[in-house]
Amino acid sequence: MKARRTKRKQPSVSLIGAGAVGTTLASLLTKEGYRIRSVISRNGPAAVALARSVTCPRASTEICDVDRAADIFIIAVRDSDLAGVVRSFAGIRGLKLRGRTVLHTSGIHSSAVLSPLRKAGASVASFHPLQTFPAASGASRLRAGLRGVYFGIDGDDGAVKIAGRLAADLGGKPLPVPPEMRPLYHAAGVFASGTLAVVMHAVSTLSRSAGLPLPWTEIFGPLMTATMENTVRTSAAEALTGPVLRGDLDTIGMHLRALEKFAPDFIPLYTVAALESASIAVGRGKLPQASFDELLAMFRTVVRGGKRARKK
Repeated sequence: MKARRTKRKQPSVSLIGAGAVGTTLASLLTKEGYRIRSVISRNGPAAVALARSVTCPRASTEICDVDRAADIFIIAVRDSDLAGVVRSFAGIRGLKLRGRTVLHTSGIHSSAVLSPLRKAGASVASFHPLQTFPAASGASRLRAGLRGVYFGIDGDDGAVKIAGRLAADLGGKPLPVPPEMRPLYHAAGVFASGTLAVVMHAVSTLSRSAGLPLPWTEIFGPLMTATMENTVRTSAAEALTGPVLRGDLDTIGMHLRALEKFAPDFIPLYTVAALESASIAVGRGKLPQASFDELLAMFRTVVRGGKRARKK
């Protein structure tokens, strides 16, 4: 007869921040057997709602009400608020964190921002889920969305180990990020999410402006999917196609005139993207420098509001 496998006892958690990230982590950690001991947020109704949803006994807008008996403290607040929250937490009278772990979920900040809590005895680390958390997403969708997701981590050895365990329990993977490279890592994430959404917004808007009869996702989806697959399989440079790569200034001029007439707000985005494409193409030996210079001159006149886009 097989011995019954005993379920591992999970640590308890106190959460500071009840926004999209904090709510998602609290909900999913609860399903994995973690007990949420307190929820602190400057948004009182959000703190109460989250605490109720995870059967947490304490919700407050005051950081001094955080349950200090928790094994792990997760600070999930906006990047610009993090340092101030850490100072307030560290300033709690009689605070003793020896043997406790404190994590923050910021992408741009390293664990160094938690230094005041390290001085109070805590082991500290960053714990950034490299995922987007739109408010409209349901819990089940977000749960699936964390499977296979990397968590950017740096910090003390003990806290890094705990952060890696949390990531694994959520279906994710720990990603060591050098502390001095956190801003660059975070900028890459912005390109992968927010900037990508901006490009898709441009596709959607131009499709609608052109009066196309089908949803933009149906029309351009196969093209976008193929481009993504080609980029992942080879490289962005190898996946590049289009008039910029061919040095087709006449076609680019027609694009610019159409944008100027029907969607002028997208001229800067088109220009920046085309110049970056051209720069990559020159570096790969696929576009002559002379063509790049002529393209640059064309864009300068358009962006400065000078001459019209080149006519055939």
